[in-house]
Amino acid sequence: MRKGKRFSALALVLLILCGLFTGCGSNSEDAVLNFMLAEAPATLDPQLAESATEQMVVRNLFEGLLRADATGNLIPACAERYEQDGSTYRFYLSSDACWSNGDAVTAADFVFAFRRALSPTTAAPFAKELFAIAGAEAYASGSGSLDDLGVRAVDEKTLEITLTQPDRNFLYTLTTAICMPCQEAFFNKAGGRYGLDADNLLTNGSYSLRLWDPQGGEEFRLRLNRSSKYEGNFASQNAAVVFSLGDETQRQKALESGQVDGAYYSDLISSGTTYTGYDQHDFTDTTWVLAIHPSMTEGLRKALLRSIDPNRYSAALGDDAALAGHLIPPDLFPEEALTDFSTHVPAYDPTGAQALFSEAVLSLADKTFPSTTLLYYDTPLMKEIATALAAHWQQNLGAFINIEPASSLSTLLGTAMSGSYQMVLLPISAGSARNAAPEFFAQCLTGTGLNSVEASSAIADLASQYRTQEEASLGAAVDAVQSAILSTECLYPILYTQTGLALADNLETGLITRYNGSIDFSYVLKTES
Repeated sequence: MRKGKRFSALALVLLILCGLFTGCGSNSEDAVLNFMLAEAPATLDPQLAESATEQMVVRNLFEGLLRADATGNLIPACAERYEQDGSTYRFYLSSDACWSNGDAVTAADFVFAFRRALSPTTAAPFAKELFAIAGAEAYASGSGSLDDLGVRAVDEKTLEITLTQPDRNFLYTLTTAICMPCQEAFFNKAGGRYGLDADNLLTNGSYSLRLWDPQGGEEFRLRLNRSSKYEGNFASQNAAVVFSLGDETQRQKALESGQVDGAYYSDLISSGTTYTGYDQHDFTDTTWVLAIHPSMTEGLRKALLRSIDPNRYSAALGDDAALAGHLIPPDLFPEEALTDFSTHVPAYDPTGAQALFSEAVLSLADKTFPSTTLLYYDTPLMKEIATALAAHWQQNLGAFINIEPASSLSTLLGTAMSGSYQMVLLPISAGSARNAAPEFFAQCLTGTGLNSVEASSAIADLASQYRTQEEASLGAAVDAVQSAILSTECLYPILYTQTGLALADNLETGLITRYNGSIDFSYVLKTES
């Protein structure tokens, strides 16, 4: 793969960029930053924000109790200080903390936010991140009471949170979208529209929401302006951030022409391109898997997987990708912490595969291999891999498999999520949660429709261990999840690809947090040259 700047997912998984960008001109605090998104946010409701894009925008519009400074240390934000007494935390809110309409932010706003986040009717995607709080898991499951939830307002400016189980990441979790405050009166007034457009969102962060037209299509525009009400320690250094929307090719062209100040890009499209005028950072955070629908008979699935020889497509990878050595990509979890991968995946065995295939076909009602289609993302690399796999199966098994391209990644992912596929080459990546590995494995199931009780249980156990143990000690638990998922014989890891972040050379930046999808734009300052 291209030798870019690569960063590990260990510890906080923080990419610290202070000093990497030096502008030779003077600073322009009236600058407008232009950033191109890969996807449009469906909601800016903090408790419902799920995608990397949604969380990034939310964390620039809102401010939680704590916030990461330019060196990655957690410091008071909406709370001016906090105390810890055993398992109980007491946060004292800043007297200057206020909403974008001028109302004071109160402890009750945080209590309401946590109650929303854990309510079964909200179905918040990251509610499990709060299960260390007393009564949280029971309330979220519908079996507990709000009276037992360990979040309460001591007075207007004092919030108390009590934990019943250890969570080494708890303070960090307080900086994420799900823990942002929500004013109950404004939420109720929105009448079900909260977070769905600019008129129905009340914010308390460094930026306010100036413009957002979710239904704008190609005219999509999302603009954040420096908040005139914000009096905290993270005031925006620029006047505004304007987000545009573009698919992979459009983002590539925008970077090649220098039309944007920053964008994420895919190495699958960019093919190792160096963008003049930008500093680039690559993250090997995606594994492309071959997913076989669980409805295909077990015998056929086993035969197809044992008839895969990675040597048949490895030459096609070039500098754009690498053979997958594990299910989970190396920038989400260090491969050296895992065991021998050969214990998890079916070995290439053409003779055994042929025997399995013949037996499986004979067990079918019409004794004929059914018409089968392999879907793939329409790029030169993925087409070459799909073609190689189909040719390999025809040679080894006599199985003719159609290959069909999807013109866009969103189309491919939508087809996979709906379960309306037979075989698909599918990208799995984690980009939202703090617990990157559990989230990644959960996507292996939700993105393919694979219903595995054993795998789901192993993922839940891994998520629990993430709360109490250091990531470096979790190799055995990660291995257990890989084993449980791959034992279904519905997934086979094919290759790793990178996601890249390009930021213009004339940006002075502070902190970028990779695996929760967040760029804190209050640190970003554009220079005149």
